[in-house]
Amino acid sequence: MASSPLSALRSVLRGLATQTLNARAIGRILGLSVLIVLATAVALSAIDPTPRGIGSVYGFALADDLRQQSAILDFWRQNGLAHRARLFVILETLALAPAAAIALLSFGVRLRQLLAHDRGTESGPGARPTFVWFCLLVFAALLVTLAANLLTLLAISRAASTPGWIAQGTHVAQWIKLCLWGLAVVYAGLWFAHWYFALDPPDAPDPANTRSRMRADIADILWRSKFAIAILVAHGALVLLMDQTRDGLVRQVPDAADPPGMQWGMLLGLLLTAAALWLLAYASWLWPRLLLRLATPGRERAPGTSSIAFATWWARILGLAPFGAVSLAIAWTLRDQPAGSPGTRWLAGFLVGIGVLAMLYLSVVTFRRHDPSAGYYQTKPGAEEARADMGLRPFWVAWAPPLLFMLVRLTSLQSWTPPLALGVITSGLAAWAGIVGWVAYLSRRNAVPYLFAAFGVYALFGILGWSEVHGIRTDRAPEAADLARFLWTAALGLPCVALACWLYRRDVPSRGWLAIGVPVLLAIIAVLKLHDRPPQTLALPERPSLEGAVAQWLGELARQEPRPGEGALPVYVISAEGGGIRSAYWTASILARLKGIDPDFDQRTFAISAVSGGALGVAAFRSCELEAGADAARLQGCVDRMGGADLWTQLLGGLLFEDALASALPTSLFCRSPGCGLLGRSYWFEGAIEGAVPRMATGLAASGDGRRPHLLLTVTRVETGERWIQSDLAIDWRVFPAACDVLGMLGSDLRLSTAAHNSSRFPYTNPVGALYGSHCTDAGDKGRAHALRARLQDGGYFDDSAASTSSDILRMIDHCLFGRCGALSPPGDAEAALRLERLRARLRPIVIAIRNEDRFAQEAAHDPEGSCNEAGRRDPALPRDRSPSRVVPALLSSPVTLYQTREAHMHAFDAQIAAEAYQMWDRLGLTAQPSATPCGSFANWAADRPIHRFDLVADGLYPSGWVLSKSAMNGIRRQADSKVGATAAAAAAQ
Repeated sequence: MASSPLSALRSVLRGLATQTLNARAIGRILGLSVLIVLATAVALSAIDPTPRGIGSVYGFALADDLRQQSAILDFWRQNGLAHRARLFVILETLALAPAAAIALLSFGVRLRQLLAHDRGTESGPGARPTFVWFCLLVFAALLVTLAANLLTLLAISRAASTPGWIAQGTHVAQWIKLCLWGLAVVYAGLWFAHWYFALDPPDAPDPANTRSRMRADIADILWRSKFAIAILVAHGALVLLMDQTRDGLVRQVPDAADPPGMQWGMLLGLLLTAAALWLLAYASWLWPRLLLRLATPGRERAPGTSSIAFATWWARILGLAPFGAVSLAIAWTLRDQPAGSPGTRWLAGFLVGIGVLAMLYLSVVTFRRHDPSAGYYQTKPGAEEARADMGLRPFWVAWAPPLLFMLVRLTSLQSWTPPLALGVITSGLAAWAGIVGWVAYLSRRNAVPYLFAAFGVYALFGILGWSEVHGIRTDRAPEAADLARFLWTAALGLPCVALACWLYRRDVPSRGWLAIGVPVLLAIIAVLKLHDRPPQTLALPERPSLEGAVAQWLGELARQEPRPGEGALPVYVISAEGGGIRSAYWTASILARLKGIDPDFDQRTFAISAVSGGALGVAAFRSCELEAGADAARLQGCVDRMGGADLWTQLLGGLLFEDALASALPTSLFCRSPGCGLLGRSYWFEGAIEGAVPRMATGLAASGDGRRPHLLLTVTRVETGERWIQSDLAIDWRVFPAACDVLGMLGSDLRLSTAAHNSSRFPYTNPVGALYGSHCTDAGDKGRAHALRARLQDGGYFDDSAASTSSDILRMIDHCLFGRCGALSPPGDAEAALRLERLRARLRPIVIAIRNEDRFAQEAAHDPEGSCNEAGRRDPALPRDRSPSRVVPALLSSPVTLYQTREAHMHAFDAQIAAEAYQMWDRLGLTAQPSATPCGSFANWAADRPIHRFDLVADGLYPSGWVLSKSAMNGIRRQADSKVGATAAAAAAQ
């Protein structure tokens, strides 16, 4: 009769205690317990009630203050999270702790066996007393965990009258628990180091040579797997280190506002993502496995049993890594979901499905049909021999990942499917794992560094300028529709897939490579030439200087007669900081609401300076104004289309295919437009922007028409780190220090989509732009030859607040307002001087800073609803208090300083413009009178204070990337309504 799980567990514990299990049985117990620990850790990450880092179970349990515990409890109960906290504690007690204990005990048993085998004796660190102490430490940790978690459950379920000793007891017991588990892990680590480095006493038999050979074998195994490791690291970084992936997962599951048919598209997206994950896992196992089997020429000794065991499991672990990364990302996404969210069940089901798929993968690679005597490491001299007896059919690995990659990209373009960024990342890297694995396999077999040779070709083409596909485009033709562009991309991909399949199927001699490679290359060039077209440059209209524009604007304001009952005249200078699509949607939403507050908003706003994502928001607002006119509902609908656009999926797809293909082709030799108008992910990014808001194809300089605010979008020059500016104003470096005029250098206008992209070129995800034009100081000189002058990066590198440009504008307004602009107040013109005097008497210059995150910790607590209450806001000029660095300061201080200097510059520019705004009010004889209520009333904009900040408070998951979930958009809209709504209501009442 089959034994029950409890009897099986008793047998395992009895075997560990009596040490009668063999190495294979111990290995299986260790592997299974580690898998249970990892799976339980993922589950705990999913159910831990820590949305936005508030109120974690461990934070609750380790709190030694009853009031702190009560605050976390209140938060859980208000948000319906208390049951998740209880489940967390129960799961840790019944699954995580026992599995961890069994893993440590089996690890200790195996180490003791190995040490005893080395000596042939029961003395020393492997002796029974040492093992007994280790077991006692593990069992003590297990018992203390039980007691500590019972106290924690009691504290979670307690009533208000429960004595305060429970909080203190929970705090002490949890700390003891952590210390005991930490000591057990350290003990096991030291014990393992003793065996691994053969730290034996001199009179013991010397295993140093054996252990040294084993370490050399492990180093060789890791080196052969380096490309698979690199791809898995890239996958893990994109999946785990970017909030964008988590928010993309939210977008992939149903929302309450989704139409019913959308759910089938979401289901298809999840299935495609799971298939891509399987392919990446299989490729991550397959190629290291084949590489490890190839024997090193001239090697005489056979690998030891420990080396073979490591090689066997190392490839399997590499294949499990993608499942672990995606599972953890799903768990974190589940943790952030509000209680009762419609997508929670979908995400939980997807997480379970990923776990089942991981177990299926492990079963396939472990129990597949093959000859077990064939070996796993250093066994076969040639390629065919290495895979002949493994039960493998690697041919489908050649065509399945790239075709799935194209299928996922095509599916994500449909209106009935969500963005599939995770599927594109995973399937694209699976395709690259096959390419790189195959080339590394050939390199190892033929002793030729093909990959380094390919990198050399890429570097050479770049130095010669042959493969430049990211030139800043001045073409006036709008981007092609996404589906049409994809069909051209597929036409490029099919020859590549055919080449891969042909090469996989046979051991091709050098002449065979040429026989198939040349036709494929010619087919790719033919597709590019068919798509290529000569650029049609946008004309650059005449642009005023900053002084001329300010003088004209102030003159028009001075000639306007005040309306009946109108007192002060508020005028605005606006800055919008960076932060990807989060900042773009926040900026456009705030601007749309400010326009609703003040019917004369466009005329009273002189300029809007923006950087990075803020630049995209400003450009989208301008385009939506052109589309919607005075219709506020259409304006907000247009802004929502921009916020809901998927700028991320095809950007990643272009990075993984089009950009990679472009780096191997000398496109500059035969293309009339960058990348023949097809290669380069810029086309996808700007095309997606124009697909959401068609008027983004309007020229930047042509969009202002003298009746709307001037736009100044900042970029950063790579070579010097200087601020360069794209604007409908002529930029003079004497007015904007060290700034070049990008449009003047190009000699043409730029589409709003291109200008916004130039300002928001995120590191690595977005390409670095190449500017071909005249010299900076010769901007607009048509006689100078156009050549590569600079490379442009995200404007946030220089100043992520955009306040530095607004500060330059504010100084010019001050300069002209006090009679130092000849065009505004010519000498001897008494009437003009009188008009200017009257304007100064009623003018109220206001700086509006739109910031996409609450940079100062105190602000949200003091002003959760609005942005006008300055009480409690930390002065940006106040030096920040940070604890000194203690972690290897000699090594890390320099990079930390470089990063923090950028942050400090942003705070300094923020403080500088605030000081200049207050100084201008002093010169005008005005006194700031902060409102006692959030945002006050419309009249307070004229008499409140000279600077208003609108901060997006991080009360949800708002990723700094290029796609937003509907829940993130709803949260941003809610905050925009709450921060501007009070003022809008007051304005409507007036």
